Amino acid sequence: MNPTARGRIADRLSDFEASLEVGIGENGAVAAALRARGRDVTAMDVSDAAAEAAPEGVRFRRADVTEIAAAADPMAALALPRAPGVVYACNLPAELQRPTLRLAERLDAVCAFTTLGFEEPVVPICRRHAVGSDTLYVVRGRIGSD
Repeated sequence: MNPTARGRIADRLSDFEASLEVGIGENGAVAAALRARGRDVTAMDVSDAAAEAAPEGVRFRRADVTEIAAAADPMAALALPRAPGVVYACNLPAELQRPTLRLAERLDAVCAFTTLGFEEPVVPICRRHAVGSDTLYVVRGRIGSD
């Protein structure tokens, strides 16, 4: 995903005061852009490298989205200070789309993501938003300019 697309994703998500990025990996550009806009951002990933690469000011939680989505209390499991308005992911593989949607449902949050590019979403999509050469899929709720 190119930098322009990541900036446009941050533009679309900046209406939410708090957000949770699933599978941040080593590219925290969207999380960093949201933080620069004064937003509260928590990121999660199973990778130690992701923890080291998390942007300054972004709260990081080492966690598996499948386990957190099934937890008795996802808010407590992630030690979130406040409920996110949006759960989002960049380059979300098909096998993590359902657990990410489930987590968003459990947190009563909008769910938005981009795919790996060569895959179609495996969950029902409400809206598609062009972000540069990529597509941001919104599964539940609405985002900026909707």
